[in-house]
Amino acid sequence: MTKEWIVFWDLQCPYSKVSWQNLPAIKERFGAEYKFTIQITSLAFHPQAFTAQCGASLIETVKGRDAMFKYVDACFENQEFFMNAALGDAKKSEIAAVFASIAEKAGVL
Repeated sequence: MTKEWIVFWDLQCPYSKVSWQNLPAIKERFGAEYKFTIQITSLAFHPQAFTAQCGASLIETVKGRDAMFKYVDACFENQEFFMNAALGDAKKSEIAAVFASIAEKAGVL
């Protein structure tokens, strides 16, 4: 029986970003022993994370899991553009535009 490793990532979390970057090596080392389940979540103290999570969910629903992973990868690559310091007191529509731009650049929108 394969053991399961359930991973929860917040797309605004710098620690999640490091974990995401290490995932290929972890899967290579432990992939035969573990099934990896990825969950995108949002922590209350990361205000843009919920919008990012909604984007990931929408992309997965419409375009599939592979497209969602492209979006997640692009979010982590562009994380500095939606951190609190970058957006300040931005309106929700401005925050949504940042994530739409990230999705578009990732080729999933």
